[in-house]
Amino acid sequence: MSKYHSKTLEMLGLTEPIEKQSNPKLINWAKKNNIEIPESFLEWSSLDGGKLLEEYSNGDFFYFEEPEIIKTNQGHGLLFHSESQGNFNKLIILNKGEDPPVLWFWYSNSSWVLHAERFSDCVFGQIFQWQYLVSDNSNKVPKIYNEFIKLKTASCIDILRKHFTELIILHANIEDDQKATEYFFWKSPKERIYVFVINDAKAQITISGEYDLATKLEVELLNMFKNELIPHSFNSVGWATSFLDEKLNAGLLPQIKYACINKPTDEIMESLITCHQKLSLKTRAMTYPYISFPDNESEFVLGGSDWGILIYFCKVNDYWWSIEKITKA
Repeated sequence: MSKYHSKTLEMLGLTEPIEKQSNPKLINWAKKNNIEIPESFLEWSSLDGGKLLEEYSNGDFFYFEEPEIIKTNQGHGLLFHSESQGNFNKLIILNKGEDPPVLWFWYSNSSWVLHAERFSDCVFGQIFQWQYLVSDNSNKVPKIYNEFIKLKTASCIDILRKHFTELIILHANIEDDQKATEYFFWKSPKERIYVFVINDAKAQITISGEYDLATKLEVELLNMFKNELIPHSFNSVGWATSFLDEKLNAGLLPQIKYACINKPTDEIMESLITCHQKLSLKTRAMTYPYISFPDNESEFVLGGSDWGILIYFCKVNDYWWSIEKITKA
């Protein structure tokens, strides 16, 4: 079906042969500029023409007809991807084989860096990361789930390698020339783990996939890394209560427990559920006069006797607050 992109097509569930369509604009452009297009780039353009990459992105721009030729510190390349906000670009290096390396450039930095060893890995990583970020209303996927876990260190990588299938590694430089490494794992194609690490320090894990599978995977990872967790933080009471309401509506109680610095007991969780069932937490908090985090204090308590519970927040930096504990009122 595909010499270079079969892994990506299988991940998308495209098991039937896809009819390739020639890309005359790209072919004519290459002839005019005396450029030999790498096979993997040409193959993806004939399979997709950039449409899937556009769909599975943040509204980014992809160039598979007349890509710009750019001279870099590592040779000439073809620009094929520009982020929608202008933060980064990607290009393939010419004359580096039929599935060539991809370079990355962050707008405020001075040089291109290696992003992927192969163009096919770059395509795979883009779709892996974004496929389950599309709307729940999409007709192309069943109900989906996305959530993230922040960890104090990057020691999770070695542990994940022991329990899940490692797929690819991508690299980038971002603001202030910080080094970012992206690790891709899965338990299955419908249970995905994406890990983003800056300067080999703290890690952020994104769990995505089909809803029932991904929520169970999230609990598995929360238990696995419970001693490394950085609790969720919020910059508004509305966001914090929306988070709790969403998890309560879905019955995702372990996720709420792990979102607190001090995990609530089952008895406290029952009181939280009762409060929510009578009236949602966000409605309680955001009914006029609206409740907001105080500017000049480090602690804040939400709730009271009419709620039956108290939710204690502590400030973690200038604008962000975490749930310290939940108690009965």
